[in-house]
Amino acid sequence: MARAICGIHSRSDTNANAVVAMLAALPGSGGTGGTDHGAVSFRYRDLWADPAETAPVRERRSVPGLAVVADARLDNRAELADALGLDDPERARADDSELILRAYERWGEECPPRLHGDYAFAIWNSGKRSLFCARDAVGARPFFYSQLPGGQFSFASDIAAALAAPGVDDRLDDSQVAAFLMATWRESAGGTDGTFFRGVRSLPPGHSITVDAKSERVERWWRPEDAPPVRHECDEDYESEFLDRYRRAVRDRLRGAHPLGVHLSGGLDSSSVAVLASRELRPLGRKPHAFCWHPPPAGSHTAEEADEYRLIESVCAQEQLQPLYHAATADHIVAMLRNDVTRIPNRDGTLLHESLVQDSAAGLGVRVILSGWGGDEVASYSGAGYYAELLREGRLGQLHREARGLSDRPWMFLLRNVVLPAAHPRAADFLTGLLRGELPRRRQSFAAPGLARKYRKPRPSARESGVRQTQLARLKPGHLNRRMEDWAASGSRAGVEYRYPLLDRRLVEFVLGLPAGQFRRGPRSRWFMRRALRSVLPPPVLERSVKADPARHRPWQQALDEALPTVHRHLSARSEPPARAEYLDMPMLLAHLESKVRGKNVRSGKLSRALALLDWHVD
Repeated sequence: MARAICGIHSRSDTNANAVVAMLAALPGSGGTGGTDHGAVSFRYRDLWADPAETAPVRERRSVPGLAVVADARLDNRAELADALGLDDPERARADDSELILRAYERWGEECPPRLHGDYAFAIWNSGKRSLFCARDAVGARPFFYSQLPGGQFSFASDIAAALAAPGVDDRLDDSQVAAFLMATWRESAGGTDGTFFRGVRSLPPGHSITVDAKSERVERWWRPEDAPPVRHECDEDYESEFLDRYRRAVRDRLRGAHPLGVHLSGGLDSSSVAVLASRELRPLGRKPHAFCWHPPPAGSHTAEEADEYRLIESVCAQEQLQPLYHAATADHIVAMLRNDVTRIPNRDGTLLHESLVQDSAAGLGVRVILSGWGGDEVASYSGAGYYAELLREGRLGQLHREARGLSDRPWMFLLRNVVLPAAHPRAADFLTGLLRGELPRRRQSFAAPGLARKYRKPRPSARESGVRQTQLARLKPGHLNRRMEDWAASGSRAGVEYRYPLLDRRLVEFVLGLPAGQFRRGPRSRWFMRRALRSVLPPPVLERSVKADPARHRPWQQALDEALPTVHRHLSARSEPPARAEYLDMPMLLAHLESKVRGKNVRSGKLSRALALLDWHVD
């Protein structure tokens, strides 16, 4: 069960009353609790009421002064219990917080690598007078922290609670605002430890922080680049082991008796999560609810749009599920854009879709949603960088054979798919534009000119020099972590917990260790995932070669276009500029809202970000 947690640590004895405001700001509708140990105060709030669950605060009677507060779901409980030497009665009594505390008692600050699952926790060791905090490898559970006046240190799993700590600097960080307005969703928006506020940091995924009387020490305990190579005799052995790990990752995330949901878009990732979850639940007489971002399939559709619905419905027909479609309206978009993006983050814009799913889930009593998010970067990776790797390794004969099999102009194929991507990640697109007669244009945003000039940075370079190098480069910017943080914040207010089977650390490390040739064979990208899921997915899903989803995007863009005049009226009706207007080029923004023809060099995501930053509405 997901929980919201917070706490304060002082170099000397702390006042437990200081954490009261943080507790009040935590989301959730369930019970609260905590513990005080002189220099620390821990508090928690359940996201929903569940009398069967136990408290996430634990203390070890055998080790006085050792206490933990955790938001955690551990997946390797049996292995941990074996390693810790727990007998059967102890195993039955030990919840995840207890196992974390015992792991720390046994291995100290080396315990995080032994913990598989989603977690954020803080442990107080009164003997050492130190606070040890850690976050899971992929960042599925948020952890924010601040350095407070008087040498105090505060932490929270929610940004609102982090800001409620006494004395925290809640001024906006201009560099973070600039990154939010100017970066694309997949680029680094100020680093993996930044937030919108100067006084609040985010503990990066796979990191820990130790606080004592003298210092604060942040350390990285997980590095995806350290994943060991995986070598088997044949393709079937790779696929078999992957599918075993994948099934286990899904099974581990089905804990709990509440109704469960899955995302379903018709792609490889969400479809496989939906199918595997359905097959695990079927013997228990349960079915997952299949939530789709697409609107109901009414009216006329293009061939591409009809194909999207065919994919979704093929999965539902196979598993006897009922797809739950969600249509965005102009009113919904206006309401979402009114939210303060600094308090309820929506940094990649996906919550404009997902909030509809959350409303639907609440009506069905769904408390857990499994998402296929993260597959593109790991398990269902396209194989980008494979041809460059063949070139680098001197396998020119194989490279030429593949080029001849894929194009009647092999040298042009090699230029576009090997030479240019290895030189610069956008060189191929640049050349294609020139051949079409399109001159390159500077990417436009709505950031105020002075802000843009001050904080504009070169776009990060992820040259496709090899499969694993490109995978790691795409994992690095932090977009996975940002989306999970944003969904966790929004989901906690809706009583929904998100879980990501394809980002299971054991599964990620396995896939990162695969040979490069597993990801691309001939004309087929994502080859490994397609082969491994032959017994899982219906043929239409396996055979689809494109990822575009116009059936979702076209109605969404129409709803956004209908919403913008309402936003323009609200902005025009204000007697004073809206809050944070100084960060934006307001004349450009207003002109864009008023125009019926949107500028092609400004994407709708940039526009949504600008409006989400403003306090623009009139009550």
